[in-house]
Amino acid sequence: MIQRTVECGQFLHISHRLQSFVPRLQRRQQTGGKYRDNSSRLHTGASPLLPALALCVTICRHLMKTTAAKPARPGARNGEVYVGKLAARFGTALMILALFISMRCLADVGDPQISTDHPWYPGELTCSTFERLFATEAAQYQRTTWVNQPEKMYGSRSGAGYKPGQARYANAVYVYKPDFSNDDYREGVVDESNDHVTFEFYTPYIIGAAPPNEKPWGIYDNGCRNGLVVQLQRSRKLSISVDRGKTWHETESSGATADLTDHVKGHRQYLLRVYGPARELVNAGLTIRTICQANAAVLPRLKDSGCNVAFESSHQAVVSAGPNKPQAAAHIVAGAFDTPTVTLEISSPRGEPALALYAAAHIASGNPPSPTTKYQIDYSNDKGASWRSLVKDWSIPRMGDEPADFWSQSFCYGSANISQKSTSVQVRFRNDGGKKYLRAEAHLVYGTSGRDATKVTFAWKDNKGDKNVSHVFHADNRLPWQLSTGTAVETRWIEFAVSR
Repeated sequence: MIQRTVECGQFLHISHRLQSFVPRLQRRQQTGGKYRDNSSRLHTGASPLLPALALCVTICRHLMKTTAAKPARPGARNGEVYVGKLAARFGTALMILALFISMRCLADVGDPQISTDHPWYPGELTCSTFERLFATEAAQYQRTTWVNQPEKMYGSRSGAGYKPGQARYANAVYVYKPDFSNDDYREGVVDESNDHVTFEFYTPYIIGAAPPNEKPWGIYDNGCRNGLVVQLQRSRKLSISVDRGKTWHETESSGATADLTDHVKGHRQYLLRVYGPARELVNAGLTIRTICQANAAVLPRLKDSGCNVAFESSHQAVVSAGPNKPQAAAHIVAGAFDTPTVTLEISSPRGEPALALYAAAHIASGNPPSPTTKYQIDYSNDKGASWRSLVKDWSIPRMGDEPADFWSQSFCYGSANISQKSTSVQVRFRNDGGKKYLRAEAHLVYGTSGRDATKVTFAWKDNKGDKNVSHVFHADNRLPWQLSTGTAVETRWIEFAVSR
């Protein structure tokens, strides 16, 4: 854990006050407290490096005073001046060294650490336990929050201030209860036979987990729970895949519940295979619950004194080859990762029409990169018989005045609407410089046929108490929902459900 914070951006302001400032730091260090000097804006806690800083300053002052007080010898005046300059330079070097040593107490948000005391981003990271997250988050959002107050952030020097409920770690909870009494369940099925039904799950959020222990990296240990839970009325064989069916992990529900979190944590998708024909699942009570990490800022919030809530459905969905490397590797039809060319193939899950394509690649482009290497991304909707350009002749230009070192990797990406009728697309990544593709991903947008109405429920708290109100939006009705609210509104949760 990083225990101290230094505002390193203020070091330029303290050099002229260092001699008078350090003794005060020493006195404050004895009490183990914090000290802030308004003119220098350096603040720190009791640091074991402060005695070293004070010692360096003391040596500097002694050297300078000794040189200035030493009488000049006849015929050697220039020599005495030279010694004085040397002492001054040596003292200056010691002060600079002390400042750089002191910078080692700096903690910032990009550091690889389990927790941080950064003044704007304190607390546990997402790999921690829920209990520690909740405890540190409660203290965090009392300091500086911004996610729901963007109007206060433009040009701000002090942040957006504190409001209850404005910064929260959020969960996205998906609950799916397929209806086997009719064909509605097939909307989520990618494979079906007389002995099994296979469902797909895709989300833009990371599937979470409750770790089995209190270790800092316990989230990687076996025994995690609550990320994916399958409920049935009786024990039944199940299989799970996170690489589009290339490999499967078989299990069996223990009684009425199977927790498959260890197999899917950290992913954004999975395939779940339930063994048995669909007719046997009519009264099986199948419920699939998936809990993901979500950013509260992506969901709409209520405001004081009423809201107009609008809802729109694009009737589109996304199937992905990636971003996880094993998931993308399952889609390779030519070439390979870690070579100069690789081709992925991606298809809509139930033969829906493809509408748009997004693709990106992570490339070992070299240090320094060659400006003559050309990178291409092509796509084909006729199994490779013809190709169209998604990215053409992309290159890394050299700009003249450059650093002596480069990051040895780069990213190449592009997108396009697909006007040709197709349900499957191949995406080819290639270059003429022999540069290896470390990984690549593709995302296919396809149209959906469902036109179900959506029930939207807001739960919130205001000056009149706790509220829970729902409204049904029909597929072709875009009229806003006028929702009455009081004052001091705190949005608790939002639910979207199929209206029956």
